[in-house]
Amino acid sequence: MTKMMVSDFKAHFSDALDKIRNGKSVEVLYGRRGTPVGVFMPYKKYKKLEAKPQKREVGWLEGVGKLEWVGDGKFTQEDIDEWFKDDEGL
Repeated sequence: MTKMMVSDFKAHFSDALDKIRNGKSVEVLYGRRGTPVGVFMPYKKYKKLEAKPQKREVGWLEGVGKLEWVGDGKFTQEDIDEWFKDDEGL
């Protein structure tokens, strides 16, 4: 990824656009500290990032077990100690 200050980006916009058209991303930096303010990237790359992840099926777990909440869902340190009492020394 190419990094350019805002002033360079403005002065060399055509060069930056050529880089983007050739598949590279350009990060635009602002101020004395070079704070990132934006990234210009090829449209295809942007569309991939925008694509929503597909829902994943967890069907292989169907019928294996059951989860049921009992109580208020708050656990004390004694509860946690009881659950892991056999794991001491790990």
